[in-house]
Amino acid sequence: MNSQQLLEVLSLSDNATAIYTSENIIIEFANEAMIGLWGKNRSVIGKPMIEALPELEGQPFLDILKNVWLTGNTHVDTNAYAELEKNGELQGSYFNYEYRAVKHPTGEMRCILHTAVDVTDRMLSQQEIQESKQREKDLNEELAAINEELSSSNEELLATNEELKESYNDLRLLNESLSESEAWFRETVNQAPVAIAVLDERGLIIDTANSYILEIWGKGPEIIGQPLHIALPELQGQPFLQILDDVYTSGEPFYGSEVKASLVRKGVLEDAYFNFVYHPLKEASGNTASIIVVATEVTEQINARRLIEKSEHRLNRMVMASPIGMTILKGRELVIEIANENMLTIWNRTTDQVTGKRLLEIFPELIGQPFPDMLQRVFDTGQPFGMDETTADVDLGDGRVVQYYLDFSYDPLFDADGNVEAILATVNNITERVESRRQMLHVQERGRMAVDAAQLGTFDMDLTKGTLDWDERCRTLFGVSHNNTVTYEHDFLMGLHPDDREHVTEVINNSFNKAASNGNYDVEYRTIGFEDKKLRWVSAKGKVFFNEHNEPMRFIGIVLDITDKKEDEQRKNDFIAMVSHELKTPLTSLKAYVQVLQAKALKANDGFAGGALDKSLLQVNKMNTLIKGFLDVARLESGRIHLDVERFNLNNLIKEAVEEATITMDSHHVVFDDECHTDVVADREKIGQVLNNLISNATKYSPRGSNIIIKCYQDADMVRVSVKDEGIGVKAVDIDKLFDRFYRVNSPFTKTISGFGIGLYLCAEIIKYHRGRIWVESKTGQGATFNFEIPVT
Repeated sequence: MNSQQLLEVLSLSDNATAIYTSENIIIEFANEAMIGLWGKNRSVIGKPMIEALPELEGQPFLDILKNVWLTGNTHVDTNAYAELEKNGELQGSYFNYEYRAVKHPTGEMRCILHTAVDVTDRMLSQQEIQESKQREKDLNEELAAINEELSSSNEELLATNEELKESYNDLRLLNESLSESEAWFRETVNQAPVAIAVLDERGLIIDTANSYILEIWGKGPEIIGQPLHIALPELQGQPFLQILDDVYTSGEPFYGSEVKASLVRKGVLEDAYFNFVYHPLKEASGNTASIIVVATEVTEQINARRLIEKSEHRLNRMVMASPIGMTILKGRELVIEIANENMLTIWNRTTDQVTGKRLLEIFPELIGQPFPDMLQRVFDTGQPFGMDETTADVDLGDGRVVQYYLDFSYDPLFDADGNVEAILATVNNITERVESRRQMLHVQERGRMAVDAAQLGTFDMDLTKGTLDWDERCRTLFGVSHNNTVTYEHDFLMGLHPDDREHVTEVINNSFNKAASNGNYDVEYRTIGFEDKKLRWVSAKGKVFFNEHNEPMRFIGIVLDITDKKEDEQRKNDFIAMVSHELKTPLTSLKAYVQVLQAKALKANDGFAGGALDKSLLQVNKMNTLIKGFLDVARLESGRIHLDVERFNLNNLIKEAVEEATITMDSHHVVFDDECHTDVVADREKIGQVLNNLISNATKYSPRGSNIIIKCYQDADMVRVSVKDEGIGVKAVDIDKLFDRFYRVNSPFTKTISGFGIGLYLCAEIIKYHRGRIWVESKTGQGATFNFEIPVT
């Protein structure tokens, strides 16, 4: 119910009611009952009380009203005598009345509510009763002396009884009027547009509670008549019961603002926030009789404000944590509210130097540059604005003015009314990036010149569009003279030598797997020219670029004609193969003669000759191993190595290698741990060669008497073998090159160790032919572990 509706209800009431405002006691409202009581008409509405009822001058009521307005203390009086002008004559009457101070939640006076009951008849009746009692007393005193007047006395007594009956009726009517007034008060509370309750006595009995406060409490009307702590047991342990008791005992009101209360509503204990007033209602004696409770729930406002504060806090945290420069500029004056470290770095300022100050006060050099106008445009339009790679001249505060290249955006921040109140400025200093790009363009130009000078070809494959670009040199290496579009399937794959096509495809697919290759591409292959049918050797290197999902997006690289190099290597390999083959025959004869001499020395019991022949045989075997290695390298380089694949038990092969090493190399303890009874499909002889090479390598680079541990285990569809020694280890700088052809570690410890650097190269190539991988784990001085793994099938 709104205020107008409440006034309409009051105007219909039979109880005399009026409302006054201001210190001048302006009559804002008076119902017909009050106007009739005054003996006036409705022309008094809107007039000061002294003007509307001038006969009150000299009577106490005007002063009492002003005191109520100034102090905010309600005034109640009973049987008060007042003289009012009615029909042109002053008439004395008796009234029970209340001047109730009605306040705003802030404590400021809103109005005075005046209610009055005319008790003139009751007072006259009471006076008559008193007079009757006096007369009765006089009659009783005279009764004993004047018996003859008994009958007349009886008549007077009967008359007195009638008067008493009339007084009783007046009292009954008065009680009914008071009951009606109380009912009106309850109805007013129930109809009030705010949450109101009345709590009686110190026990805080709920006398009246309208629907609004019942809804706030989460209760129904059945709690009326109950003590507050019984009706709302959840208030135990909260401060409200004590505050109410303090109001009752002190007679002083209490005002609460945005106070949290825990209430059970719909069966759930929940927190809510309220503005409320506890105001004492006092008896004429000044003692508190009841407390009126007026409450307004502000939970939504509190939550909304906290949400705004949380949003502002989150925005501030985002600004401060941003990896690029961010600042918030408040109002059209562009006051710097907050700036993160990256922005302070761009400005070359500290937080204390800029916070709370105008942007143009800190950077007057911006005047005349376009940025202030851009910011004002955002305030005018409410639309964000930004630019990329814009130059700005900034005074660093130490006498230096630098030119920055910036990407920036200005985003409006709106208040609750939808007006722009601030701007979030995001600034990315890209000066280094621009300069790097310029340097890169310069490097690219130099690189292009180098590519042209080195006769390198380039390719660029867009995997999202499915396009392939070759430059002129790349086309030449594939025997293509036209400038038409080329494709991966037709021009590239079909241009490869048939024997290399499968291997190159595997290398490319591996490059497209970021986890396996990190996008690196490095391969050598042969091409057969489409038009000239010429065979060429090509070395190709490139890089695959991936998106955020590790999907390949672009594949670029270079190709180099290495035909002459390969032909030179082939001639060298042919020569090595020929020499090795020619050396093998006399060496085989020499070995046979040594073995014959060994037999004769043994028969002759010639220990010296036997020892010398043993050492000679050892050197012959070393020569055989070297020659065999050279032959294997020659076969690898010429592509004439073949795998004789069969199924065999890897465990047995390792045991054979260990037994052979134990016989031929008694200087170390070779131990086979973690046996794996796994059958593999591979070239048994070549895997054995890898094992022998790794064991031999371990004995060369570890001290005599140390252990060489061999382990084997299966991991899914791969089987892994490791050979661990206790030797000098491998430096980090050597690890990546250890499997290169002819690579030897250069250190004081290795100068006396024989070898040509082909053993590990052969191991790597054999494992690669088996589609496996080989690697080493080592730290200097802590030994080395050589690992290889091959597919089970």
